[in-house]
Amino acid sequence: MLEYLHEAKFARNSSFFSALEPHLQLDLLTSSDTWLVPVPVHWNTLWDRGFNQSEILAGRLGALFGLPVRPALRKVRESVPQAVLTKEERSRNLEKIFVWSETVKPKAVLLIDDVCTTGATLKACADVVRAAGVVRVSGWTFWRTPPAGVFGSGSPQRKSGGKDPLERHPMGPDLM
Repeated sequence: MLEYLHEAKFARNSSFFSALEPHLQLDLLTSSDTWLVPVPVHWNTLWDRGFNQSEILAGRLGALFGLPVRPALRKVRESVPQAVLTKEERSRNLEKIFVWSETVKPKAVLLIDDVCTTGATLKACADVVRAAGVVRVSGWTFWRTPPAGVFGSGSPQRKSGGKDPLERHPMGPDLM
């Protein structure tokens, strides 16, 4: 399954999302004023990758469930990829990185992201959405990363090797 997710996320293969449609369900109480809001990527990432996988998921879910998709969040600066950070480093990496870009607000927002490891990205987005005045905020992800150790020593959650990855990453500490 992880192979397919990487293919969809990094190799521009969005056909994977089409194959999932019959299996998707949203068990939530939605009002007529609920927006699906994809977790944004920075414009550099969008330029390099050619798409935002969360927008693709949101679009598919919106079409399936008749909910509007609004890119109401913007990622205002690049960050170190969350995948290379520990749980503690992830929250710090996302400080003041998302902004609400709409002049209006719905009653409810369902944030859409592809992967949830620690929940730091969804929490950072939800904090911004709540600060904008949205009362009900929920999150939906396609994939939940298993806890450390579930797949043995190759678990996707990295342990810090001493040096701060925000300093050793090519994007460096200036982005922090």
